[in-house]
Amino acid sequence: SEAEAEFPKRYILAVLAHVGLLISYLMRVNLSVAINELDHAPSERGVILGSFFIGYVWVQLPGGFVCTKYGGAPFLLVAVGGCGLLSIVAMFVAQNFWLLLAVRVLQGIVQG
Repeated sequence: SEAEAEFPKRYILAVLAHVGLLISYLMRVNLSVAINELDHAPSERGVILGSFFIGYVWVQLPGGFVCTKYGGAPFLLVAVGGCGLLSIVAMFVAQNFWLLLAVRVLQGIVQG
């Protein structure tokens, strides 16, 4: 029958959610790979890499409450899309310590 031939929607949702989270984690660590190519001092590199988690921690609790109320799917889309756009911005501000720091904090906020 047609119902038996259809792939269950929960499996499709699980695969799409997994891909979305995979992309989020890849964007979270992309600068960790590229940081050695930048002309920042080692201490500045540590601050830049840690700044993501400053933004990330700030929004964990409020983000959890909002996702409980409205569901997580739309926020996953915003997180992946927003962080992708901020990754593009980071490319252009990578040599400026303070701008890159701000972009990394914003990425943390968006992904949190």
